[in-house]
Amino acid sequence: MEAVFKIDSNNVGIVLCECTDSYGAAVRKKITVEDFVKIIQSNGEDIAGLYDETLYCNPPKGCRNLKSIDGLYLGKRENSKIFSAVFFIPGHKNVLNYHGKNYTIPYPPLIFYFEVVRGILSETLVYATKCASMDELDSDTQLYRFPFGNVSESGEVCWGSVKFPILNRYEDLRPVIYQYFGSEVNDDYYRIDVSVKGRDEFHLQRGLLEDLQDRDSFPEEYLVESRDRKFSLLEKQFAVYVN
Repeated sequence: MEAVFKIDSNNVGIVLCECTDSYGAAVRKKITVEDFVKIIQSNGEDIAGLYDETLYCNPPKGCRNLKSIDGLYLGKRENSKIFSAVFFIPGHKNVLNYHGKNYTIPYPPLIFYFEVVRGILSETLVYATKCASMDELDSDTQLYRFPFGNVSESGEVCWGSVKFPILNRYEDLRPVIYQYFGSEVNDDYYRIDVSVKGRDEFHLQRGLLEDLQDRDSFPEEYLVESRDRKFSLLEKQFAVYVN
């Protein structure tokens, strides 16, 4: 664990403490000078008390000295039993298994939200975005509905009978994303003008997939806005947010 303390000359009596830990998580917390002195007198043992909430935040809004985890944008570890994370996956071509047939298609940029309780994946949300990179994300970023099956209007992923090993760290979620792209997709939750903007041939998901096979990138005009859902909706899941 590493801790950096900064005296704020504009805020008398307050010290800004920034800590990083072996999970690749970080926390910034304002403490009183009195508490700072107690930490020094305890030879740093009281630093652990700052970890009632920990936060990972990728640059450019991020903290220092964080271990890089591919795609991780935000992460919060409330305690040893509960943590959550937001991953950004750039637009790319990948295989989609639709009813046993593989289609190589372009995916739009995607945002995944995960919550893990006692090592068990308790919630998965996925949205599309028009941002080309995570550097473009901000609180006003519009979220769009995932344009294929197995995802509800609210963004919840239906995992069916898929089982995962115990998840303890942010990096454990990367294989979950790989598993998602490797899972078979059916027509659950897929609806024209709800999942994707309407064209007659898209009433069947197969029509959309056949259209996408000949494209290098997912057409932004096909995306449907997720009603009243900005990226700030996901940020609010994190009680502390580093600006």
